Amino acid sequence: KSLKMPGTNLTSEQTFFLAYAQTQCYQRQPISQLLRTQLGSYDERTALNAALIHMPEFAKAFECEARKNQCFD
Repeated sequence: KSLKMPGTNLTSEQTFFLAYAQTQCYQRQPISQLLRTQLGSYDERTALNAALIHMPEFAKAFECEARKNQCFD
């Protein structure tokens, strides 16, 4: 049985993934993001979704459909 975190409706597994996602949050100026993209860096949202879509643990935690693990849209 998965426990809920106090004060939320999130399980401990969901809280883990949410905390990880929050470490990837940045607000950039459009020109800064354009330069990063031209240098071969994905924006944080794309990189995060690319990593999580391949994790069965993430899909299980959020009950996502197979190959649709982008629960943070």
